[in-house]
Amino acid sequence: MSYEHLSAEERGKIEAWLYDGISQTEIAKRLNRHRSTIFRELKRNSPKRINNSLASLPYRATSANNVAMLRKKNCGTVTKASAKMIHLITKHLEMKWSPEQIANAVKGVKVCRNSIYNWIYNKIIAFEIKKLRLKGKRYKRKSTGKLLKRPDSSFYLNHSIQDRPKRCTNRTEFGHWEADTVLSRRGVTHCIATFIERKTRQYVAIKILKQDSFSMLNAMYERINSALS
Repeated sequence: MSYEHLSAEERGKIEAWLYDGISQTEIAKRLNRHRSTIFRELKRNSPKRINNSLASLPYRATSANNVAMLRKKNCGTVTKASAKMIHLITKHLEMKWSPEQIANAVKGVKVCRNSIYNWIYNKIIAFEIKKLRLKGKRYKRKSTGKLLKRPDSSFYLNHSIQDRPKRCTNRTEFGHWEADTVLSRRGVTHCIATFIERKTRQYVAIKILKQDSFSMLNAMYERINSALS
């Protein structure tokens, strides 16, 4: 019998039922899943305790989806930063070669220039950035298309989540929603917009065809119109 991973909708139901005090065994029956599946889900994808606190944090569907997708993405990932590769790149860096030259001309180096730069920045390669030929500045490619305007970050800097009303933080008032997106797999254009009401834990998932702000905005309008109707 083949095993199917839990979906975003199933995780939303798990969160709601746990909030209502439903046991793991009963949740497994309602989802037609083995109880060990629910046990593993809660163990692997629940938030970790903070500062060795004895109190466990409640299960969150959106966080569980993000953790599961990240784990799936990194499954089987093997780093190319072997000792031999690091030694070869470092040798040519000390010979005043640029990361561009090393990536394109050195036999045995099978990584791109960006990987070499990232290894230097992350201290994987013990080489000072100031010793690079351009002191860490990368060559800029000429672009023939229209460049996207960098978003204004002043809104996020001046609107911290810590400043939200206490009635929202304490979950004492209905109407405060948390929004997120969930990807099914890499290489697809569609995804799922998720909405959770903080007080009642009501969970709504809406499929959107494109991963852009316009599609997410339409999903928000759909959620608002559905609530008002």
